[in-house]
Order: sequence, then C-alpha cells, then structure tokens
Amino acid sequence: MAVKAERHDHADRAVTLDALGFSLYMRFQRTKAADDLNRSMSAFKQSWESSSSPPSLSIRLAMKVATHYASQPDWKESSAVLESAVYLLLMVSLRSLQHTDKQHLLSQFAGLASMAASTALYAGKTPYDALKLLELGRSVIAGLLLDMRTNVSELEQQHPKLAKRYKFLRDELDSLANLASSLTLLESEHSVINREKRRQDAESQFQPLIDEIRLKEGLTNFLCPPTEDKLRTAANSSPVVIINVSRY
Repeated sequence: MAVKAERHDHADRAVTLDALGFSLYMRFQRTKAADDLNRSMSAFKQSWESSSSPPSLSIRLAMKVATHYASQPDWKESSAVLESAVYLLLMVSLRSLQHTDKQHLLSQFAGLASMAASTALYAGKTPYDALKLLELGRSVIAGLLLDMRTNVSELEQQHPKLAKRYKFLRDELDSLANLASSLTLLESEHSVINREKRRQDAESQFQPLIDEIRLKEGLTNFLCPPTEDKLRTAANSSPVVIINVSRY
C-alpha cells in the first residue's frame, strides 16, 4: 500500500491519506460497512494531523473530521478541530490560481466559520468564542476573494519588507506544486524532498515573523480576531443580533 511505503514525513503523505480516506468512504457508500467508515475517518484524521499537509488541504480535512466527531456527538473535539482550521485560513494562498479556481476553493471554505461557531456553542464555549471565529473567518475569506487583507495592506504600507517576507512564507506553506510526469523517478524524489524542506523552512520562520510584525506600532493585532472589548464597544449604542446558519 502506498501509505505504508511512504515515510511519515513524506511531502505527499497527507495527499495520499486523503485519497485513501475518500476511496474508503466511497466504498462505505456502497457497502454500508462500519469498518469502511471507520478506516475512512482514520485516514482523514491521520492526514489532518500530518505535518506535511498544506493549509488548504488541512482545512478541507478538518471539516470532514469535525463532521465525524459531531455525529458521535463529540462537540469538544469537533470544535477544537474547526477552530484550528479557521486559524489555518490565515496561511492559505491563492496567488497561483485562476479566478474560477479561487472561487471553487473558497466555496469549500464558505461554511467553515459558521460550523466552527455552532460547534463552539455546543461545546459549551462562550458567545465571544463563537463570534471571534465568525469574524475571523468572514474577514479572511472576504480578503482572499478580493485578493487583499486589510492587515496585510497596512503592513505593506508601513513595513514593505516584512510584508514581502510574510507573503513569500505564506505562499511556500500552501504550495503543492505537481511534479511533472516527465521527471525520472530519482528526479521526482529529489524534487519532493526539496519541496518538503522548503515547506519546513517556511513553517519554522512563519510564527516568529508574525510575532515580529505584532511588535510593530499599530500592528499588535495583526491577523487576530477582534477582541471581546472591541466587539462589546460596537454594541454600546444598541444590541447587535447575529444570525448564524450552519448544519448544526
């Protein structure tokens, strides 16, 4: 089996596990065998937890895994997975995609924040916990659709070098370039190893860069959801009613 043959840190392990999970789930649709469903969810969970999984794939996997937990129901685990996925949106890059591909990818993320907010409430978290996920998801997805993010625009104006480094690392983290079929087996493996090294290097630099940016004046809340005080201030004059629609 391809999954067993791959190293645990192999760059394509997450993709292989996702394909295995999908195949097992499709078989479950035909057989209705509990073993097929359990093995499918196990493959999705392993892929979600894989260090080689790019952010865009991890988000799709998180929605599958969280849906499974919610069906148990295990709201605490479902909420934890979805909250992590919402924050992963910050690392998604659509730079290399055509407009129609961007729309297709974003349509898969559209319900993420709503699901995260609903499961947070079912898990016993506070209304603010749910609202901050809604706000973060809304702002990031809107920014991706418009190919801009307010915080990033401010960063570009005030610290263009930091903005350039941020965009470069974000693109590296979410890149999964397909290897050309014309490459030899040796060259393909070399390319995969090189790609994984680039991704690991970018990952090790990403959070320190975010921390550095947040030390700059006026950028303390760079890529952060609004604080509870800020949300309460918005409701000073009159109550704010938020309607959230999700499958839960």
